[in-house]
Amino acid sequence: MTKKVSSPPVIILLDLLFLLVFILILNQSSQTNISFSKDKLFKGAILIYREDGIKYLVNQDTREIGDIYFPKANTGYSYFEKCKQQCREYTNLNQNNLYIYLPNNLFNQIAKVSYIASNTDYNCKNLKFKIMDNGKIDVDKLLENDCVKGIEGIDILRRY
Repeated sequence: MTKKVSSPPVIILLDLLFLLVFILILNQSSQTNISFSKDKLFKGAILIYREDGIKYLVNQDTREIGDIYFPKANTGYSYFEKCKQQCREYTNLNQNNLYIYLPNNLFNQIAKVSYIASNTDYNCKNLKFKIMDNGKIDVDKLLENDCVKGIEGIDILRRY
């Protein structure tokens, strides 16, 4: 007489847990982190005052609200962060409505490198872009990620 073999429920549970962990590891997303000085605005930064759905340019010399912000027609995307300590000198404006926008050329550079790094054979993850006070990407900081070093033409960022 032969005995039927049955798997104990613990082994089945462990198999399911292993599959779940495996799926979670495969689904890890890459992140792009953009950082800049927390104390002052970088050169070329666009300061926007948003109120009632309308965006206004802020004149950084006079610290007053200027014209309505109309991005160029071919600029469909933008990156911005809430202004914090960088705008502490703009006391006449509501600090909660001030935002720092990246200029179009800087945004395009970051987008191009991010796309090439994460959506090609390089498959770089967790890119960190630091914007220096002069408004340029800190290439040395970016190249700390060894994966980025292999991207053809990455040295061109030093020229801009």
